Parts: sequence; structure tokens; C-alpha cells
Amino acid sequence: MPISILATKLFLPQTQHKLVPRPQLIERLDAALTHPVTLISAPAGSGKTSALRTWVARHEATIAWLSLDPEDNDPTRFWAYVIAALQQLQPGLAKQTHAVLQAQERQPHSFEPLLTMLLNELVVVPDTRPSQATSAEQVPFREDIALVLDDYHVIDNPAIHTGIAFLIDHLPTHLHVLIASRSDPPLPLARKRASNQLCETRFDDLRFTAEEVALFLNQVMELELTTDDVAALAARTEGWIAGLQLAALSLQGRDAEAKRQFVAAFSGSQRYILDYLVEEVLNRQPEHTQQFLLRTSVLDYMLGSLCNTLTGHDDGHAMLEELERANLFVLPMAEDRRWYRYHHLFAEVLRLRLQRAEPDLVPVLHRKAAIWYAENDLIDDAMHHALEEADGEWIADLIEQYIEETLHHGEGETLRRWLAAVPGEVVRKRPRLMLAQALVALNVGHLDLAETLLDEAAPPAPSEPYAPRIGHHASMFANIPAARELLRASLAGLRGDAEQSIEHTQRALRLVNEDELGPRVSARWSRALADWTRGRLAEAEQAYLGLYTEGQAAGEPHTALGANALLARVRRTRGCLGEALHTYQDGLAFAASVGASAMPTVAMAYVGMAEVFYQRNQLDQALRYATAAVPLGQQLVSTLTAATGLATLAWTRQALGEPSAAREAIEEAYRLIPADQVAALHNPVPAERARLVLAQGDLQAALDWVTARKLSDVDELCYPHERDYLVFARVLLAQHAPDRALRLLEHLQAMAQEQARIESVIEARSLAALALAALGERAQAQATLGEALALAHPEGYIRVFADEGAPMAALLRQVNGELRSFAVQVLAAFSDRKTRRQGDKESNDVELSTSKSPLSPALPVSLSRIEPLTERELDVLRALAAGQSNRAIAQQLYLSVATVKVHLKHIYGKLAVNSRTEALACAHELNLL
Repeated sequence: MPISILATKLFLPQTQHKLVPRPQLIERLDAALTHPVTLISAPAGSGKTSALRTWVARHEATIAWLSLDPEDNDPTRFWAYVIAALQQLQPGLAKQTHAVLQAQERQPHSFEPLLTMLLNELVVVPDTRPSQATSAEQVPFREDIALVLDDYHVIDNPAIHTGIAFLIDHLPTHLHVLIASRSDPPLPLARKRASNQLCETRFDDLRFTAEEVALFLNQVMELELTTDDVAALAARTEGWIAGLQLAALSLQGRDAEAKRQFVAAFSGSQRYILDYLVEEVLNRQPEHTQQFLLRTSVLDYMLGSLCNTLTGHDDGHAMLEELERANLFVLPMAEDRRWYRYHHLFAEVLRLRLQRAEPDLVPVLHRKAAIWYAENDLIDDAMHHALEEADGEWIADLIEQYIEETLHHGEGETLRRWLAAVPGEVVRKRPRLMLAQALVALNVGHLDLAETLLDEAAPPAPSEPYAPRIGHHASMFANIPAARELLRASLAGLRGDAEQSIEHTQRALRLVNEDELGPRVSARWSRALADWTRGRLAEAEQAYLGLYTEGQAAGEPHTALGANALLARVRRTRGCLGEALHTYQDGLAFAASVGASAMPTVAMAYVGMAEVFYQRNQLDQALRYATAAVPLGQQLVSTLTAATGLATLAWTRQALGEPSAAREAIEEAYRLIPADQVAALHNPVPAERARLVLAQGDLQAALDWVTARKLSDVDELCYPHERDYLVFARVLLAQHAPDRALRLLEHLQAMAQEQARIESVIEARSLAALALAALGERAQAQATLGEALALAHPEGYIRVFADEGAPMAALLRQVNGELRSFAVQVLAAFSDRKTRRQGDKESNDVELSTSKSPLSPALPVSLSRIEPLTERELDVLRALAAGQSNRAIAQQLYLSVATVKVHLKHIYGKLAVNSRTEALACAHELNLL
């Protein structure tokens, strides 16, 4: 279900009366359109919103407005509202980012990928002009636009501050951000100020001058005060607008003498002035109005029917209109004047008065408000009032009602905030809350924590009611005993313990009825994972195929795409790269057919495709899909997809000769998920990190990993941990212990052969060939390598050989017979890497010049025969070598992206190549770089 958006937060607050003309202030705010960032920072009641309201009215078509409240501290909710505000300017704006955010299943580790997507979409806007041939064309924005974030001081979430800092650091030139706040936010203001990128409006700019005080009191409020009285109020309030407004309300209806006495007594600190004036205002209202003000003061936003719920009367809307006319700090939220809010300062005072006068009534009002919001499907507002009501048991009831829906939306931080508000003793009595915490822990790899939570979850009471927002048949937590067993099955499966996983799955099935479809489907997933973990590939493949086809038939993209990705992985395990690629592509085609192409779950297919393309040495495509997968994968509940995508990206960068970028990517992957709790079959990142650092020449780091994992060549081997031992074999080879490596590899190869896991057989045999060569067994090494090549050739496995460096290249050069042409193809892949290991000598690199090997292919074209590249084309080529994208190249060289593409086309043509990788390899061979 999409994240709920309260539209009134996106509308410019309406004024109840005419405003004092302030041309100098408006002119100052106009500078916002010449600066990336504008800060309006001043105390409460200083007129920030009023000034902005006047300014925005002059630029209404190009200003996006968002009024913030404390509930917006959830990053998912915050960015959903930002996108909704921007879409008020242009329907369809940030469409892809909006779709990704709406479809996410968990709070992402970082919002930078999402904001990168948003910024890219804000560079262009759909061109819907009738003269265009298609509305899908993209054109640059034709005018400046501004995003106003009002009341930003309510935001205290560091993740949101980090996101805003990233946003303002990368704003396109036509986009400006205005932040109105009671205090300076924790953003890089000093840096922006030093670089003249910050426009500031402070209290001194906002407070009324003496002339403006006179205009306000005598013309706007029509009080007819003397010049001396006006001057006195101006001096004592120091132009503080809220104080002046409160004073004016207290002065209404008084005669001249009473006004004079009031002004004479008007002194003291801001708090005492406020207390005095509010007493004057409230005491002058009829009893019915006072009760309405106090009872509705607990609300952030007011609607007639909502007010009726709290007051017990039926005149809520009429009262709101009357308060607006009476200038009692009630602000309409839109032109239709259905939703209203109190001025924040006035609301705070009313709440203080209510707390002092009727403290026992406060929780009652909050509960009534929570019930009304819940009945109207405004869950965030409902939970806000439930937390204020502070009845732990009742809060827990409400959380349980919405917990599964919230998890489905990926609002993890919201859920954690809710759970944190429930007393620990209440949580421990609520097995569903404990199980929800365990589920979250499982999905981020904290298996020990998940196990503890499962152990501590108390059994439910026999008559415990449960009414989730989704049907019981599909509910995860309706059947507590079954849910606990299924979570234990997942826990065991992630650890690589298939037998325990099956045992827990069978226990769960004995606890559910035939019509409990949700637990039964979960059990099928667990059993499929267990079969795969045991190497029973045929059974696992059938299970995932069934789940995939059923998900397609039901039109459920999350289920279908998840099963599709696992189905393809099993097919890859069998050594069927082509079949796996077709499976991934079929899943993406299904996603497109149901409008789910932007759904984060497609990241699973993207990662799988990147891995296939990488193995086939199609590095451009591998890079493309891995790069696309990571930001989408970070939106998923599980961090495994993003981490695996980063690992694939790391190896692709390594193959392209970018070791620093490769190391950066693998370290980020390593940070995403714990290193020692999930079996290597499901979390290959720790092993891939050790393999990468070894390939870069850091043997000690690889040895430290072996020690930390407690690996030994006499361990009992099993498939879930196979990846660790394949890397361990490489470490043994690097330690000049080929005999130990060979024994280990023979065991791994036999296990893989028995289970028909051809991908593992290819890798084990290729490494065994290296071990045999190191032992001096040249003939046997060639025979073993020939077996690996024969298995690899039909499916196009290349990187499994190319990643092993110079020793493998030496063996490949000696291959003869019918596999010779494939060996030459594999050897060609070595040239994709610009550098091997940092610190290695050039002589250790694989050189594919015709003088060094009769099997090496000739260069695609000689320097003397190519058409010379222009100076601009050389600039583009150099930027290409630096790893820059087309857009980055365009920005660096002050070109359009289209022009960059034209230059690339000319470069490819002159060098007789078809891709970036080939162009860079050829350019290095020809010494063009």
C-alpha cells in the first residue's frame, strides 16, 4: 500500500487578514533564486511562515511547499512528502524515485542512492507540450524552481539531515532549497556561507520596524492606538511579531483608557508576556470557545469531524470558521478550508493550559484522536497520539494491528520508534512484537540477535485477539507458534544448516491449518532453500519454479521476482549461464508487464545478470546492471542483495583496472552485512573480500581472514561454506603450499561433482590445475585445465580463469587442440585490466602482444592506420579512462550528454571497437592515454 500523504501539508498556509507590506524583506527573499540554499532562522513567532507566504505568492507556479511536523522524522515518510511537494509543480516529476520509495520493503541503509536518482530526475522534466511527438521526451527545466521546507526545526533525525546535506551539495542549478527553522539545522552552513552559496534571513530581518508595527496595530488590527502606545509596544516586543499579535488580540474591544493601561503594564520576559496574554485572550472568550480551544489543542491538524470526536459536539467545522474570523491563531491549510491548524506557539500554550487545568483529560483526548485517525487509515497520526496517550498495552495493540503493513512498506525506523515507546515488559509479553524484532534482525544478518529474540518470545495467551490489517490467511504473525518455527527455519537456513531448517519447517506445517496460506507459502520457501543448501538442485529448482509461476499468476511481483532470482541462481549453480540469464530476463519482462519495473525487488535480477555478464567478460553490461542494482537493493528488507551487487561491482572494477574503486565497493559491501553469521552460500561477501585483497597482493589480509574464519584444510567440508574453502585454496597457493591446496580442491571438486554443481566443478578444477603446475605436474595440469575449459566453453565462463592472473595465463598459452580458440578468447580477457596488483612489476602482467605468444590475438588496429582523434575526442577518452559516466564527462567538458555520445561514437569508429572497455584497452595499447 502506498505511503499515505496528507495533502494539506503541501499547500501554502492561508492568511486570515491582510498583511503588512514588507518590500525590503520580499526583496531579500528574492535572493533565494540566486543561491542554492536559503535559511530563514529565527525564534518562534517571528513571522517566518508569513514572510514566505507573501514571497511564495509571487512565484507560486515555481515553488513547492512542505509543512513539516515531528512525525516526518521517519526518512521514508520525509522523502515521500518532499517528492509529493515537487510533484505539485509538475505531475510525473520524480516518477521513478517516487515508485522506488513507495515499493521499498525496508528502511534503506543509506538514502544517497535514492537522492541520486531524485537529483537525476530533477535535471530534466517530462515535456508535455502539444507540439512534441511524444510525452516521454525529456527536456531541461526552463525556469528556476524552489522547495520550501517550513518548520524544519521539528526534524531531529540525523539520517534526514545527512540526506538534506547530500541534496544541497548536489543541487542542479535551477533548483533552490529554502529552510525555515527556529534554530540553525546541523547542515554544512559554514561551508555554504564561505562559498557564497547560502542566503540567510535572521530575526533582525524578520522583526517589524517601528513603521511596520504601526501599520500592523492600527491598519491591520484597527486598534487606533496612540503614537506613544505603538512605540511602547514596538520597543517592548522588539518587533517580535507573535508578541504583537497576542497584544493586539488582548487590546481588541477595550476603550482608550484600558488600552493605555494595558500597554503600560506590558513588560517582562517572553514567557511571562505569553502567559499573561494567553490568559487575557482565553478569559475573554465564551466558555464553549475556551473548551473547544483546549480540547482540540492536542491536535496538529484539525478537521470538523475530528474536532467533534474530541469535544463531543457536532459544531466542529463551524467553530473552526469562527475562530479563523476571530483571528485566534487558526490557519486554514488549503483553499477549501476543511483542514486547519493552530499557530504552533498558540498550540503549545493551549496545551500547557490544558495540562495544568485538566491533566487527566489529556490522555483521554489523545486516545480519542488515535482512534479517529486509525479508523480513517492515517496510521502515522494515529500512532503519534497513541504514543502521547502512553498506555503501553493499548499502544502495543495498535502496533500489532499495523506491524505487518508497516514492515511491508519498509518503514523500519517508524517501527523501531513505535517499539521503543512500548515499555520493555510489555514487549516481552507480546510475542508478535518480539517476532517482528527477530524478523528485522534476520533480514540484516544479525542472526545471533534474532535467535535471542526468538528464544525470549513468550507464548501467546490462548484467547489473545489479533486483527492485522491484512487477512489472517496471509498473515505472518497470526499463528505465533508456526511463525516462530518458520523464523527458526530461516535462521537455520541462513546459517547453512539444512537439516535444522527442514525440521523447523515441518514443525511449522504441523501447526497450521489448510487455509493458512501465508505460513504454508513461507514453509515452501524454507524447504526450497534447504534443498538448495543440501545440493539437491533439481528439487530446489522445481520449488522455485512453482513459486515463480504462482507469483506471476497471482500478479504478485514481490513473490514472483524473489522466486525468479533464486530459480536463476540454482540454474547458474548447475553451470547453465544462458538459462539463468534468460530466467532473469523473463522476470524483468514480467515486472514490466505489471508496472513493477521500478520495484526494488528487480535488484535481485539485476545482480544476477551482472554476475552472468561478469563471468562472460561482458564488463560494460556487468557494470551497468551492478550499478543499477545497488541503490534498488538498498531499499529491500534484506541487505544481502545490495551487498552482493557491490561485490560484483568490485570485481568488475578490478577487471577494468580500477583497484581502488574495487576495494571501496567491496568494503561497502562488507559493512552492509555481518561477516560471520550468514553462510557463504547466501552471503559471499566476506569470502569475495578476501579473494579480492589477495588478488591485489595483500596476502596478510587474506591470512587474517582465514584465521578469523578458523579455516583448515582438514575441516569437514559442506556446500554452504564451499566459497570460503575455494578462497582458502587460493591463499594456500599464494603461500606456496600447492600440495595442501590440491588435496582441499580434490575434496571440493568431488563434492560438487556428486551434486552436479558444474559451476563449482569448473572453479575447483581450474584452481587444481594451478596447484598441479606449481607442483611441476605440467601434463596433469594441462589435462585438468582442459577439463575445466571443456565445461566452461559452452556457457562462456571466462572470468573464472581470467581472475587468476599470470600463472593461469601461462597455462592457457600452452593449450592446444580443439580448446585452443577458447583459450585464446580467455587470454584476451586479461587485457581488460589496466593494472594487476598495486606494487607488482609490469613484467608480471599479462601482455597480449603478438611477439610474446603465438596464440595472442593481434591488436584491433595499428596506430598508423587509425584516423587521428581530435583534441576534444582525446579529452573524452581521458575522462572515460577516469571511469566517468557520460553525464559526468558532459559536466566536466561543458558539453551536452548527446554531444558526448557523438564523440564516443566517433572514438569507437576510429578505433574499430564496440564498447568502452575495448576502447580503453585499445587506447592503452596504442599509447593514446
